[in-house]
Amino acid sequence: MHIFIIVTSLASLLFSLDTDPDPWNGYSVSTSESLDSFTFNPAGVAIDHGSETGYYFAPDENGEISNKSAFYMANKANGLGYSLKYNRGDKLFNATDVNITFAGQINRSMSFGANWSKESKSISTGLLYRPINYLSIGIVSSFDEELEDFQSGRLGVAVRPLLSDLLTVGADVLYTNQVDSYAPFFELSIGNGISIRSQFYTETFENFTFDDISFISSINLDFGKTGFYINKLNPNTAEHGVGMGYYERSHKKSNIFNKGKKNEKKYIRFKLDGLFIEESPGKNLFGFGPASLFGSEEKGKQLRDWLNEIEKFTNDESVAGLIIDLGSVRAGFSKKQEMHEALREFKASGKEIIVYAEHGITNTDYYLISMANEIHINNLTGVNLRGLAMEVTFYRQLLDTLNIIPEVFRVNIDGDSYKTAGDPFLEETATEEMKENYGELLRDIYSVFVSGISEGRSWSEEETKETINNGPYFISSELVEQGLVTSVMYGDEFEEYVKEFTACEEDQECQYSYTTVKWNDIDRSQEYVTEWLPKEKNNIALIYAVGSIMPGSSKKGPSGSTIMGDETIKKAIKSAREDEEIDAIILRIDSGGGSAFASDQMWREIELTTNNSDSTKNKPFIASMSSVAASGGYYIACQADKIIANETTITGSIGVIGLNFNTSKFWRQYGVNKEIVVKEGEHADFYTTSRLRSDYELEKIESSIDNIYMIFKSRILNGRDDLNDIDRLDDIAMGRVWGGSNAKKHLLIDEIGGIRDAISLAAKEAGIADTDNINIIEYPKKDLTEHLRTEFFLTTDILLNILPAEMKKEYTNILTMKEIAETGAATVLPYSIEIK
Repeated sequence: MHIFIIVTSLASLLFSLDTDPDPWNGYSVSTSESLDSFTFNPAGVAIDHGSETGYYFAPDENGEISNKSAFYMANKANGLGYSLKYNRGDKLFNATDVNITFAGQINRSMSFGANWSKESKSISTGLLYRPINYLSIGIVSSFDEELEDFQSGRLGVAVRPLLSDLLTVGADVLYTNQVDSYAPFFELSIGNGISIRSQFYTETFENFTFDDISFISSINLDFGKTGFYINKLNPNTAEHGVGMGYYERSHKKSNIFNKGKKNEKKYIRFKLDGLFIEESPGKNLFGFGPASLFGSEEKGKQLRDWLNEIEKFTNDESVAGLIIDLGSVRAGFSKKQEMHEALREFKASGKEIIVYAEHGITNTDYYLISMANEIHINNLTGVNLRGLAMEVTFYRQLLDTLNIIPEVFRVNIDGDSYKTAGDPFLEETATEEMKENYGELLRDIYSVFVSGISEGRSWSEEETKETINNGPYFISSELVEQGLVTSVMYGDEFEEYVKEFTACEEDQECQYSYTTVKWNDIDRSQEYVTEWLPKEKNNIALIYAVGSIMPGSSKKGPSGSTIMGDETIKKAIKSAREDEEIDAIILRIDSGGGSAFASDQMWREIELTTNNSDSTKNKPFIASMSSVAASGGYYIACQADKIIANETTITGSIGVIGLNFNTSKFWRQYGVNKEIVVKEGEHADFYTTSRLRSDYELEKIESSIDNIYMIFKSRILNGRDDLNDIDRLDDIAMGRVWGGSNAKKHLLIDEIGGIRDAISLAAKEAGIADTDNINIIEYPKKDLTEHLRTEFFLTTDILLNILPAEMKKEYTNILTMKEIAETGAATVLPYSIEIK
């Protein structure tokens, strides 16, 4: 009722006019930034309010539908737009008027645009200049379609004396060869949801009186993403009509109509499961591809997006808690640590976390949600809490069965080496060096696992370890008795429980009323920016370096990148470095390494960014390590200004291997004999796979391995200021792997933290004080040619999709290692390591 009173009261302000009102509710070339850009200033199409669509109906001068009635529609987005005007009787594809507009920003404060009009047979060009937040200047010139004859122009100036959009005042000057008229205006906004606009035209201000002027007025109701407005028609009759318009846009304006009530709270409900990856998942270009005919690859969920969502809920006062339907979360332990920390911060803000696990809870997933206020599981399931184990797959016996002989060359001191990347092919079981090194790594990860559960459940570490050692748990009474879960209930019982604790009975006095909102139903619209010159954002480039390192282009799919191509990453680093709008760069690494050559090519591009002879080209460069950034993954990190990793990140593995598979016996058992028949040159058959290496060849290969290892170490010494002894570096190198905590102790990294901490560190290094005003620009950018090549020519994926999941994984590991070996020396981890 109060809205009706406001509208009817404001309607009395409508005056008659002798000029048709703008169908898009505009009034000045200085304020055009929405659909009114089609009428006044095409430069306004460059102002980003998302996608905007509008409809307007104008009856004839008597307020009736007749041949003089008109219907308008328009759309603008991304600097392009069109508007159509239909008179009664027009055909769909033959409107009376068509306006086509394009526009772009020249710089932060200035935009340019051009518009073609079918009805007036004219082309208009416009500039919009907003040097400060409370001043806007617009100028538009119209020409004939040949751009030969000037037709008219309009200059406008608007100011916001209250330094906000509460009140806007100004005037336009209309001219041909001389000033024809003046058009002062004002707009008054109430609660950012109701506005009235008025304007009058006069030819002169000499002997000025209001008796001879005509007003244009309108009322606008903006509901956030939609709006409705009316303006006055027909100047010369008492029985006048009104035009009515409706618009919708993708950006949301917060105002009096959509402001939440203080006594309303909501629970966000979502399913937590699936594969979590670093980059945004790849897509099939046309929704299908050859691989889709033989199976589908699971679509991953981007970790940073998820973390950002949880952080928004943490800071949103209207959110009372999270209701999590827990499935199986597949992610490296370091990723789960970041997710655990985000949920812990959410709970620490005074909000609730309620978990229901329909199929029980896996080992590391219990760590993930251990801080929950309530944990409920389904009947006949359990909590598979049992501690951590590291599993490595060994292929030596398989190779022996196939009569394939592996040859592994690696850095060593007196035959001893911790560079175990070739061990899965060379050995039948783990060596003492592997057990020693990976045992220390697992102890580091286990300590985080225990402390996280202890803090989450308010247990001592001794209690937690005892609980773990007595697991896993499958009996309902044990689960509740041990405090592992709050209750055991069926799914329908949990649904009733949710209704109960979010409901407020009629006879109760409740502090809040609660609603449950599903994750997919959350309005994630960007905020509508009302400022004329919004605060300038600082830009940080976030480059995802994911997958096995290989020469060439990256290979990305719905599950993320499996191949990190040096050409793709070099291009991304170079683009970010040369972009003057980028203030700092983060390289987010999730890779166990690969080709030494490809690693070095990327290292060089990073050096050009951090240690360029032209210091003006240097930019703060942060390496952020995800689940694994080892061997080649560490190689590309070591030149960064700062390296940050989680406590559970697997890093280090500084070393080099060479790998060769002698397949001569394999082929001979099938009647195929490979033989060097003739050769010119003593060692022309150096790379043959038809025999084992000779002593000469072994010496050459081992010398090359040692040389690359020395280069690797020199790269580290050049990049890490606190490491300066190349010989003592062997004590932490020689293939040893480390968790983040020990990596920091050994000076291999600088800080402990995740991707959010990396962004804060990059801002600090770039001297950005306002960390809430940062724009993250993700790389690598989409490349159509690479996408087509991946989609249509990688036939191996088609075959892999047919295989069972476990067989596909093992086959992929072998295939990837073989491809890396064929590129030459490798800086790589053992390829099938799992923490279970």
